[in-house]
Amino acid sequence: KYKNRFNFTKIDSKFIEFQTFMRPFDLIFIDGCHNKDWVFNDIYRSLWFGPKFMLFDDYLHEGHSRDINMVIEERFKDKLKLFKVYKELPGMGLFKII
Repeated sequence: KYKNRFNFTKIDSKFIEFQTFMRPFDLIFIDGCHNKDWVFNDIYRSLWFGPKFMLFDDYLHEGHSRDINMVIEERFKDKLKLFKVYKELPGMGLFKII
């Protein structure tokens, strides 16, 4: 139905450089290592591409939610605002880029 409407790119953020893509993204889905260092890396590098939204997998997982929210609160609270939580476990958190 939407075969020409969406373009998907799958990449590991540890291999991404600013020059990798020369276009903005509307949504970046983050499903990676959830420790604080990698959450920071995923958010920091994702912001290079001017997304409108970021969607975090495992947002309600008891072992990951704390680190995701801690990094956002400590480093990105002026850039990300929680928009919606999808509660089907392990949950996803949708953040609007402000």
